Amino acid sequence: MPTFTVAGLQLELPNADNIDLCEHEIRLAKSRYPWLDMILLPELATFGTALDRAQPMPGPAERRYAALARELGTWLLPGSLYERRRGQIFNTAPVIAPDGRVVARYRKMFPWTPYERGVTPGREFVVFDVPGVGRLFVTAIINRDVPVILGTTLLYAVALLCLNLVADLAKAALDPRTARDRR
Repeated sequence: MPTFTVAGLQLELPNADNIDLCEHEIRLAKSRYPWLDMILLPELATFGTALDRAQPMPGPAERRYAALARELGTWLLPGSLYERRRGQIFNTAPVIAPDGRVVARYRKMFPWTPYERGVTPGREFVVFDVPGVGRLFVTAIINRDVPVILGTTLLYAVALLCLNLVADLAKAALDPRTARDRR
């Protein structure tokens, strides 16, 4: 099973334009832990909760994050940003691959009322492939769906333990040196 490392950055940010600070924190995390495969930012970290900071997607902030992901060679989920699209505003989280491609955008399906008044709900969940790792649910991460995350972790842990047990039992049965040690 390949190793895939994820860092979720918890940042104390003002309700303002934080893109420079977010970029700095992403670079800092990658320089401290160069083996990171994916870096996540909190919801609305880039510009805060002001609807007037909404941008189209693709737009300046998303392009900047795409260039950063390409430069660092890491998956980047820069939290959500308010997206302005066809006269509506969505709370949208882009998923950016290590080559800088935006592979998906999740438009939050259940805006948190009353705090997200004026935000249009998205219509679909998003799933994306991470080559060599499998599918990840963006919604589990963005919505902090702890049961899904814990359940998946438990499933992988149990599978790993079972595979190790099978390997140990097979070695004991097939390796003549092990059989000799039991006598």
